[in-house]
Amino acid sequence: MKSIIFFLLILSSYIFSRTPKTFITEKQFRKRISNHYILKFLRTRNCCLNLKEKRYIIQTANRFKINPMLILGKMQGESSVIDGGRDKRKYKYMAMGIEKKWAYGFYRQVWYACKTLDYHFRNAHTKKFKVYVYDLGKKIKLNRAAYALFKYCPWWYAKPAPYEFYCGNRIFYWIFRKYNRKIKKIIKKNSLKNWEGTLLAKK
Repeated sequence: MKSIIFFLLILSSYIFSRTPKTFITEKQFRKRISNHYILKFLRTRNCCLNLKEKRYIIQTANRFKINPMLILGKMQGESSVIDGGRDKRKYKYMAMGIEKKWAYGFYRQVWYACKTLDYHFRNAHTKKFKVYVYDLGKKIKLNRAAYALFKYCPWWYAKPAPYEFYCGNRIFYWIFRKYNRKIKKIIKKNSLKNWEGTLLAKK
């Protein structure tokens, strides 16, 4: 019994140490990333999107000044079309999880998602909302970016609700963090190549 209690204490401390203070920073929400790097990133995934669809995500995200990686992370969380392979093609019509008939279709889903997230970011009232994370047991500080994600999430409520209140954004957080690590590696690798190429050219 003592060993079980000890294990639970260790596990809870580990979870608390890994709980984010917020889901995403405002800088990350608005971050611009080169189209070239985004397409390189998508080539590393088991993605069912064609080139036209990939470019549309980037163009629409840039139009609304949203980090394309945020849209990719949200899309993976909602429909798994980024890492799900060819089997997930049938889910493209609801790629961003918008359950409205007039929003069915890949391009409508992406456009409306970007428009909605941008709108809530610009009209955020973060002082009015406090979020309690039920499944991790820690309060998360809301900024405009996190507020926009909560407003977008189908299970969002103004007052704390059951587990579903946080579920969608918790999934997004872990996907977004994983994708960010990958894109950083791609950017770093290509930056080193460009730097080495510049040195060779000077010689």
